[in-house]
Amino acid sequence: MATGMKISDSLLRAKKQVLDRYAVLDIVIIPEITEVIRQAGLEPTDFVVDEASLKAFVEKPNTHKEDDGLFGCVYYDHCTKDVIYRAQCKITFAGEDVWDETSIFKLEDYRSGNRKWLRFSGSDWQQGPGEELFSVDEITRKV
Repeated sequence: MATGMKISDSLLRAKKQVLDRYAVLDIVIIPEITEVIRQAGLEPTDFVVDEASLKAFVEKPNTHKEDDGLFGCVYYDHCTKDVIYRAQCKITFAGEDVWDETSIFKLEDYRSGNRKWLRFSGSDWQQGPGEELFSVDEITRKV
């Protein structure tokens, strides 16, 4: 799911936090992550923010851009004994616009060595972008 919003949006303006990443987190990232988790039929309160991704998002300089123009990602994870879920919100700043692309991924049977992530398409789980998309060790170390 990809959406865009002007930084000068009235909510951001009202908070007087135009360049404040926490405003972007509150107004863009958390609602988008919550929506994609619900669409996948999961409970948003089961997910926890990946602290390393949040810290990187908050601390990067405003001028930061990856090779593909992306500013950064914030991840939310939920692990069970059989499945890892990772919701991802990619953020791009373009002038006064904030663009996000939010997705949720699932990795089944990770304890038995499976590394083929599935991506939720909006109606069902489909083959994802490949193996080793995210580090299973990093995700499970936090649990």
